[in-house]
Amino acid sequence: MDIIKRIINASPIVRFHKLGSKYIEISEDRRIISPITPDRILNKDKCFRASNIYDLCPMQEYIYYKRNEVRTEVISSKEVIAFQVGHVLHDIIRKWIKNNYLWGYWECKRCNLVIDKLTNIKNSVCLSCGGETNYYEVDILYDNFGGSIDAFIGEDIENLKICDIKSANADSFGDMVIQGKVSNKYLYQINSYIYLSNKKFPDLNIRNGVFIIFNKSSGNFFDIEVQRDDNIIQDILQRIEETKNSILNDRRPNMRICKNYNDVKERKCKVYRECFYE
Repeated sequence: MDIIKRIINASPIVRFHKLGSKYIEISEDRRIISPITPDRILNKDKCFRASNIYDLCPMQEYIYYKRNEVRTEVISSKEVIAFQVGHVLHDIIRKWIKNNYLWGYWECKRCNLVIDKLTNIKNSVCLSCGGETNYYEVDILYDNFGGSIDAFIGEDIENLKICDIKSANADSFGDMVIQGKVSNKYLYQINSYIYLSNKKFPDLNIRNGVFIIFNKSSGNFFDIEVQRDDNIIQDILQRIEETKNSILNDRRPNMRICKNYNDVKERKCKVYRECFYE
Protein backbone atom coordinates (compact mmCIF):
# COMPACT_ATOMS: atom_id res chain seq x y z
CA MET A 1 0.00 0.00 0.00
CA ASP A 2 1.23 3.49 -0.81
CA ILE A 3 2.99 5.04 2.18
CA ILE A 4 0.87 8.20 2.18
CA LYS A 5 -2.32 6.17 2.02
CA ARG A 6 -1.12 4.38 5.13
CA ILE A 7 -0.53 7.62 6.94
CA ILE A 8 -3.94 9.18 6.53
CA ASN A 9 -7.25 8.33 4.91
CA ALA A 10 -9.27 11.17 3.43
CA SER A 11 -12.51 11.99 5.17
CA PRO A 12 -15.46 13.34 3.19
CA ILE A 13 -16.08 17.07 3.10
CA VAL A 14 -19.04 17.89 5.34
CA ARG A 15 -21.00 21.02 4.49
CA PHE A 16 -23.31 22.96 6.75
CA HIS A 17 -25.42 25.35 4.73
CA LYS A 18 -25.83 28.88 6.06
CA LEU A 19 -28.07 31.45 4.43
CA GLY A 20 -26.23 34.76 4.08
CA SER A 21 -29.22 36.70 2.80
CA LYS A 22 -32.24 36.24 0.55
CA TYR A 23 -29.97 35.77 -2.46
CA ILE A 24 -26.67 34.50 -1.01
CA GLU A 25 -25.88 31.12 0.50
CA ILE A 26 -22.50 30.37 2.02
CA SER A 27 -21.51 26.94 3.31
CA GLU A 28 -19.26 26.01 6.16
CA ASP A 29 -16.74 23.29 5.33
CA ARG A 30 -14.91 20.69 7.34
CA ARG A 31 -11.32 20.21 6.23
CA ILE A 32 -8.43 17.93 7.10
CA ILE A 33 -5.80 19.86 9.06
CA SER A 34 -2.93 17.37 9.09
CA PRO A 35 0.20 18.47 7.18
CA ILE A 36 -0.42 15.28 5.19
CA THR A 37 -3.54 15.96 3.14
CA PRO A 38 -5.39 15.05 -0.04
CA ASP A 39 -3.97 17.15 -2.84
CA ARG A 40 -6.77 19.28 -4.27
CA ILE A 41 -4.67 20.95 -6.98
CA LEU A 42 -2.40 18.24 -8.33
CA ASN A 43 -5.14 15.60 -8.34
CA LYS A 44 -2.95 13.23 -6.35
CA ASP A 45 -4.17 11.08 -3.48
CA LYS A 46 -2.08 12.51 -0.64
CA CYS A 47 1.03 14.57 -0.13
CA PHE A 48 3.01 16.50 2.43
CA ARG A 49 1.84 20.08 1.87
CA ALA A 50 4.46 22.83 1.85
CA SER A 51 1.97 25.32 3.30
CA ASN A 52 1.65 23.24 6.49
CA ILE A 53 5.11 21.72 6.67
CA TYR A 54 6.17 23.72 9.74
CA ASP A 55 3.56 21.81 11.76
CA LEU A 56 4.71 18.37 10.59
CA CYS A 57 5.78 16.32 13.62
CA PRO A 58 6.73 12.66 13.01
CA MET A 59 5.67 11.60 16.52
CA GLN A 60 2.31 13.32 16.26
CA GLU A 61 1.60 11.81 12.83
CA TYR A 62 2.54 8.35 14.09
CA ILE A 63 0.23 8.65 17.11
CA TYR A 64 -2.70 9.72 14.94
CA TYR A 65 -1.86 6.91 12.53
CA LYS A 66 -2.01 4.35 15.36
CA ARG A 67 -5.32 5.83 16.48
CA ASN A 68 -6.58 5.63 12.88
CA GLU A 69 -7.83 9.18 13.45
CA VAL A 70 -8.28 11.92 10.87
CA ARG A 71 -8.00 15.48 12.21
CA THR A 72 -10.55 17.90 10.87
CA GLU A 73 -11.80 21.36 11.65
CA VAL A 74 -14.83 23.38 10.61
CA ILE A 75 -14.17 26.36 8.37
CA SER A 76 -16.72 29.02 9.22
CA SER A 77 -18.69 30.87 6.57
CA LYS A 78 -16.60 33.95 7.35
CA GLU A 79 -13.38 32.00 6.74
CA VAL A 80 -14.76 30.55 3.50
CA ILE A 81 -15.28 34.11 2.26
CA ALA A 82 -11.80 35.15 3.42
CA PHE A 83 -10.16 32.24 1.57
CA GLN A 84 -12.00 33.03 -1.66
CA VAL A 85 -11.18 36.73 -1.40
CA GLY A 86 -7.55 35.74 -0.82
CA HIS A 87 -7.46 33.80 -4.10
CA VAL A 88 -8.86 36.80 -5.97
CA LEU A 89 -6.36 39.09 -4.26
CA HIS A 90 -3.52 36.88 -5.53
CA ASP A 91 -4.71 37.46 -9.09
CA ILE A 92 -4.99 41.20 -8.52
CA ILE A 93 -1.54 41.52 -6.98
CA ARG A 94 0.02 39.47 -9.78
CA LYS A 95 -1.42 41.96 -12.27
CA TRP A 96 0.33 44.74 -10.33
CA ILE A 97 3.75 43.06 -10.42
CA LYS A 98 5.94 44.88 -12.90
CA ASN A 99 5.54 43.19 -16.29
CA ASN A 100 9.19 42.34 -16.79
CA TYR A 101 9.33 40.69 -13.34
CA LEU A 102 6.50 38.13 -13.47
CA TRP A 103 7.31 34.61 -14.70
CA GLY A 104 5.04 31.57 -14.76
CA TYR A 105 2.56 29.53 -16.80
CA TRP A 106 -0.02 31.17 -19.05
CA GLU A 107 -3.13 30.43 -21.11
CA CYS A 108 -4.66 32.70 -23.73
CA LYS A 109 -8.35 33.51 -23.27
CA ARG A 110 -8.79 33.96 -27.04
CA CYS A 111 -6.83 31.23 -28.84
CA ASN A 112 -6.37 28.89 -25.82
CA LEU A 113 -2.60 28.74 -26.32
CA VAL A 114 -1.05 27.15 -23.22
CA ILE A 115 2.51 27.99 -22.18
CA ASP A 116 3.58 25.44 -19.58
CA LYS A 117 7.17 26.50 -19.12
CA LEU A 118 8.41 29.45 -17.10
CA THR A 119 7.81 32.46 -19.33
CA ASN A 120 7.58 36.21 -18.93
CA ILE A 121 4.73 37.73 -20.96
CA LYS A 122 4.77 41.50 -20.94
CA ASN A 123 1.36 43.10 -20.38
CA SER A 124 -0.12 39.57 -20.23
CA VAL A 125 -0.53 39.65 -24.03
CA CYS A 126 -0.59 36.31 -25.87
CA LEU A 127 2.58 35.67 -27.87
CA SER A 128 0.50 34.08 -30.65
CA CYS A 129 -2.64 36.15 -31.19
CA GLY A 130 -2.23 39.19 -28.95
CA GLY A 131 -5.18 38.22 -26.77
CA GLU A 132 -5.41 38.53 -23.00
CA THR A 133 -3.86 35.71 -20.97
CA ASN A 134 -4.49 34.13 -17.59
CA TYR A 135 -1.62 33.41 -15.20
CA TYR A 136 -1.49 29.95 -13.63
CA GLU A 137 0.35 29.08 -10.46
CA VAL A 138 3.06 26.46 -10.89
CA ASP A 139 2.07 23.29 -9.03
CA ILE A 140 4.91 21.00 -7.99
CA LEU A 141 4.87 17.49 -6.55
CA TYR A 142 8.14 15.71 -5.79
CA ASP A 143 8.32 12.46 -3.85
CA ASN A 144 4.93 13.08 -2.15
CA PHE A 145 5.99 16.60 -1.17
CA GLY A 146 4.04 19.32 -2.93
CA GLY A 147 2.87 22.89 -3.15
CA SER A 148 1.74 25.70 -5.43
CA ILE A 149 4.00 28.66 -6.17
CA ASP A 150 2.16 32.00 -6.20
CA ALA A 151 4.64 33.52 -8.65
CA PHE A 152 8.22 33.57 -9.87
CA ILE A 153 9.72 37.05 -10.12
CA GLY A 154 12.97 38.41 -11.50
CA GLU A 155 14.50 40.55 -14.20
CA ASP A 156 15.57 37.43 -16.12
CA ILE A 157 15.16 33.66 -15.83
CA GLU A 158 18.70 33.21 -14.46
CA ASN A 159 17.86 35.28 -11.37
CA LEU A 160 14.37 34.21 -10.37
CA LYS A 161 12.98 34.32 -6.85
CA ILE A 162 10.06 32.50 -5.31
CA CYS A 163 7.25 34.96 -4.59
CA ASP A 164 4.73 34.16 -1.87
CA ILE A 165 1.74 36.51 -1.71
CA LYS A 166 -0.01 37.07 1.60
CA SER A 167 -2.76 39.31 2.86
CA ALA A 168 -3.16 40.12 6.53
CA ASN A 169 -5.07 42.22 9.00
CA ALA A 170 -3.46 43.83 12.03
CA ASP A 171 -3.54 40.60 14.07
CA SER A 172 -2.40 38.11 11.44
CA PHE A 173 0.31 40.49 10.20
CA GLY A 174 1.91 40.18 13.64
CA ASP A 175 1.95 36.40 13.25
CA MET A 176 3.67 36.62 9.85
CA VAL A 177 6.25 39.29 10.62
CA ILE A 178 8.09 39.48 13.95
CA GLN A 179 10.49 42.37 14.48
CA GLY A 180 10.79 42.92 10.75
CA LYS A 181 11.51 39.27 9.99
CA VAL A 182 9.32 36.52 8.59
CA SER A 183 8.10 34.12 11.29
CA ASN A 184 9.37 30.53 11.34
CA LYS A 185 6.14 29.07 9.94
CA TYR A 186 6.50 31.08 6.75
CA LEU A 187 10.25 30.62 6.56
CA TYR A 188 9.59 26.88 6.41
CA GLN A 189 6.93 27.41 3.79
CA ILE A 190 9.02 29.51 1.41
CA ASN A 191 12.08 27.27 1.85
CA SER A 192 9.83 24.36 0.89
CA TYR A 193 8.88 26.22 -2.28
CA ILE A 194 12.54 26.97 -3.04
CA TYR A 195 13.44 23.29 -2.58
CA LEU A 196 10.55 22.07 -4.74
CA SER A 197 11.24 24.62 -7.46
CA ASN A 198 14.87 23.52 -7.69
CA LYS A 199 13.72 19.92 -8.06
CA LYS A 200 11.36 20.86 -10.90
CA PHE A 201 13.73 23.37 -12.52
CA PRO A 202 17.24 22.17 -11.55
CA ASP A 203 19.00 24.47 -14.00
CA LEU A 204 17.73 27.59 -12.23
CA ASN A 205 19.34 27.04 -8.79
CA ILE A 206 16.89 29.36 -7.04
CA ARG A 207 18.36 30.65 -3.80
CA ASN A 208 16.01 33.43 -2.70
CA GLY A 209 12.38 34.23 -2.11
CA VAL A 210 10.30 37.29 -1.35
CA PHE A 211 7.10 37.75 0.60
CA ILE A 212 4.73 40.36 -0.76
CA ILE A 213 2.34 41.08 2.10
CA PHE A 214 -0.71 43.29 1.76
CA ASN A 215 -1.78 44.72 5.11
CA LYS A 216 -5.54 45.09 4.82
CA SER A 217 -5.67 47.27 7.92
CA SER A 218 -3.22 49.91 6.66
CA GLY A 219 -3.54 49.40 2.90
CA ASN A 220 0.25 49.12 2.60
CA PHE A 221 2.42 46.55 0.83
CA PHE A 222 5.54 45.06 2.40
CA ASP A 223 8.32 43.23 0.54
CA ILE A 224 10.48 40.98 2.71
CA GLU A 225 13.41 39.18 1.10
CA VAL A 226 14.28 35.68 2.31
CA GLN A 227 17.46 33.72 1.56
CA ARG A 228 17.44 29.96 1.15
CA ASP A 229 18.25 28.25 4.45
CA ASP A 230 19.74 24.80 3.91
CA ASN A 231 19.37 23.96 7.61
CA ILE A 232 15.61 24.51 7.39
CA ILE A 233 15.39 22.45 4.21
CA GLN A 234 17.35 19.64 5.87
CA ASP A 235 15.00 19.70 8.87
CA ILE A 236 11.96 19.53 6.55
CA LEU A 237 13.34 16.52 4.68
CA GLN A 238 14.26 14.76 7.94
CA ARG A 239 10.75 15.24 9.29
CA ILE A 240 9.22 13.83 6.11
CA GLU A 241 11.60 10.87 5.99
CA GLU A 242 11.17 10.03 9.69
CA THR A 243 7.38 10.23 9.35
CA LYS A 244 7.43 7.88 6.36
CA ASN A 245 9.79 5.38 8.00
CA SER A 246 7.90 5.26 11.29
CA ILE A 247 4.66 4.42 9.49
CA LEU A 248 6.20 1.91 7.08
CA ASN A 249 7.98 0.06 9.90
CA ASP A 250 5.23 0.62 12.48
CA ARG A 251 7.64 1.98 15.07
CA ARG A 252 7.65 5.05 17.26
CA PRO A 253 9.75 7.71 15.56
CA ASN A 254 12.93 9.10 17.07
CA MET A 255 11.90 12.66 16.30
CA ARG A 256 9.40 15.04 17.88
CA ILE A 257 9.06 18.78 17.32
CA CYS A 258 8.20 19.87 20.86
CA LYS A 259 11.15 20.04 23.25
CA ASN A 260 9.18 20.97 26.37
CA TYR A 261 5.72 21.88 27.64
CA ASN A 262 6.04 25.48 26.41
CA ASP A 263 6.34 24.11 22.88
CA VAL A 264 3.29 21.92 23.50
CA LYS A 265 1.23 24.94 24.56
CA GLU A 266 2.40 27.03 21.61
CA ARG A 267 1.56 24.31 19.11
CA LYS A 268 -1.62 23.31 20.96
CA CYS A 269 -0.70 19.65 20.62
CA LYS A 270 -3.46 17.27 21.70
CA VAL A 271 -1.35 14.10 21.87
CA TYR A 272 1.50 15.32 24.06
CA ARG A 273 0.71 12.82 26.85
CA GLU A 274 1.16 9.88 24.49
CA CYS A 275 4.19 11.60 22.99
CA PHE A 276 6.10 12.36 26.20
CA TYR A 277 4.83 9.82 28.72
CA GLU A 278 4.43 6.55 26.83
